[in-house]
Amino acid sequence: MTHGELIQKLTYFRKKAETIIELTDDPPKWGKNREIVRTLYAELKSELKNEYAKYDTAKGENMASQIEERSYIPAIREAYLHMTARSGSGPSQELFQSVYDVSDYMSYWAKH
Repeated sequence: MTHGELIQKLTYFRKKAETIIELTDDPPKWGKNREIVRTLYAELKSELKNEYAKYDTAKGENMASQIEERSYIPAIREAYLHMTARSGSGPSQELFQSVYDVSDYMSYWAKH
């Protein structure tokens, strides 16, 4: 993975999380956006789970490049493990915090 590809992937996850944040940043919006939030959150969690699983093996770690080891794997691990809201759940404080954490981790690791 090149540095450009790393930034592209982290930006993708950050933007997806920020879309969910925008849909849930105000409780009155929750009812109107419930189904789209459920779908987007489930997709994001599934994508992060798949990326996490790819590197959460000895083979995956051995195949990782230095940039993946330094930035991508920690970003994916931290983001995925902090997605504590269940997939399929509607807007809630737990879901909001989960996607906020994803956005925050992706931004942080894109700079390091």
